[in-house]
Amino acid sequence: MESLDDIVGFKNRKIYQNRDFFCFSLDSLLLSYYVDIKKNDKNVLELGVGNGVNLLILSKRYQQKMIGIDIRKENIVLAQKSIEYNHLDDQLKVMELNIKDCYKKLGNDKYDVILCNPPYYSASTNKYTIKGIAKSEKEITLDEIFNEVKKLLKNSGRFYLVYPTTNLENIITLTKKYNLNVKNIRYVYYDEAKSSKVMLLKICKNSKTGLIVEKPLILFKNGKKTREYKEMLGEI
Repeated sequence: MESLDDIVGFKNRKIYQNRDFFCFSLDSLLLSYYVDIKKNDKNVLELGVGNGVNLLILSKRYQQKMIGIDIRKENIVLAQKSIEYNHLDDQLKVMELNIKDCYKKLGNDKYDVILCNPPYYSASTNKYTIKGIAKSEKEITLDEIFNEVKKLLKNSGRFYLVYPTTNLENIITLTKKYNLNVKNIRYVYYDEAKSSKVMLLKICKNSKTGLIVEKPLILFKNGKKTREYKEMLGEI
């Protein structure tokens, strides 16, 4: 069922969602919170744009034009409706396009910033529903995404993603394979007394080595939202 919803923490931004599809989650909010677009960045791309929530949020913080692609027509239709509703046609563009070989249409060595909330379950672990496919590697693997990012990014361009902490080794392996470098990691803790489930990463192309582990992002302390989490949600 389709609905027009508020985006948490962002006044004057509405989003069309369909509960039968994959609605935006905390991972989306974390990713858009972490992405840093510089003044001189001209080309920004989201791979797997979904219903467009990340671009809608980023358009509140930055003025650059941005593009999002997705293989699913139903996602593009929803994202486009949200773009038109929020009068962002001049800034945001979405396209129905497969990530695989998308550089042939979008351009090689072109993008300053790429962001992605990639699938992280193996293809065999999810039922082949629309929601299950969105979370699994049935249609595209992380390896294939990294292969495409390598082609799309400019030298020193940045790739931002959110990914399960337990799969860090997989990320490191792929960055080495495609001559990319993990430059920053920020571990997210839902509760300060528990281990990190999710991490935020900044990965660069053909950059100098050297890794910065940022201060942790803790969402709850003693069962209460932290100040930074409240700020992220627009509650203060």
